[in-house]
Amino acid sequence: MRDPSTIKKLQDRMSPAYCISNFLTEQNLSDLYSVWLSTQDSAIEKNTGPITVNLKDIRHEKIIKDVIQKIKNEIGEDCECWGGQFFYTNVPYVVHNDDDIDRFPNAYKAFSMPIKVWPEEKESSLTELILFEQSYFNGPAKFFKGGPIQQTYYNVAVYDYKDVKNIKDIPIPKAITNKLLPHLKSEWLQGLSIDNKFSWQIGDAIVFDSLKLHASTDFRKKGIQSKLGLSLFFEKAL
Repeated sequence: MRDPSTIKKLQDRMSPAYCISNFLTEQNLSDLYSVWLSTQDSAIEKNTGPITVNLKDIRHEKIIKDVIQKIKNEIGEDCECWGGQFFYTNVPYVVHNDDDIDRFPNAYKAFSMPIKVWPEEKESSLTELILFEQSYFNGPAKFFKGGPIQQTYYNVAVYDYKDVKNIKDIPIPKAITNKLLPHLKSEWLQGLSIDNKFSWQIGDAIVFDSLKLHASTDFRKKGIQSKLGLSLFFEKAL
């Protein structure tokens, strides 16, 4: 568990999320998809829906090394990639953060990189990534205020938001949650506020503080059946 001093330092260095257009080239995307296809023996089918391939099983691949270096060129050579995964999913993600329960890294930035959607003729930007203003520093978590009890694979299920930082009194307007997050119970969004949202454009990189809460929009409502992306998580000394 992180001590209050560490939490304060991590919180103080947070900065606005942003998107890097065309961060991955067509060749990068092709190489990444080839790695995904070649590593299905290592894929984990989670009880929550997604199929993932962990960074430890792909870190030796040249394209992964190249992408990690490309990211370090963007956010600093003093950053280290502590985790990540390919993820394939046909269900939208719920509210969560990106953290590691084994060693509680000095978490810095996450890079979420869209690779493919299906059907392939669909415009990938029809789905979006939502970033909230709130953060959670007590390990990897998914957020289900008030329940009911939810299945999780790795993240701890959080039903009480007392340790979520920057909770708000004003709710997100119903018209917005109905449009963007219809797959989430309204209770799960109580106290949360939307910071920004980014189109899930193939080849882009969405960059954000990994301990910030985030979720995907319900891409199924836009005719997208499933999507594949790569997320990589970085730490930096305090």
